[in-house]
Amino acid sequence: MARAISKKEVVSIGELSWGRLEGTTVDNYRFLAFVVPGHPQNAWIQFTAVPEAYDRLVGTFDATARATRGAQAPAARKKNDAPVPLLFVAVAALGALTVMKWKRGSTKSSL
Repeated sequence: MARAISKKEVVSIGELSWGRLEGTTVDNYRFLAFVVPGHPQNAWIQFTAVPEAYDRLVGTFDATARATRGAQAPAARKKNDAPVPLLFVAVAALGALTVMKWKRGSTKSSL
């Protein structure tokens, strides 16, 4: 788990933009992490080292991540497509409102 992120940037690797993060973990290890776009899912690549070794290893970590193959640009969403989680939340909210209204109606009639 990250305690502090000291550097964050977007880097070009091949034809894709990756997120690149550097920071310190809660155990005071230093890390380099990449957020890799994909289709249908994204990936997270993380390298961690003790503080004394990090500066010596960060170049190797960077080169290793950049040598990773298989990343793909995420599929483009159609303009009118709503994301699935948004639809799920909307349906759940409507269901909750319906149940609350139904419970209020049944409570009033029993009094």
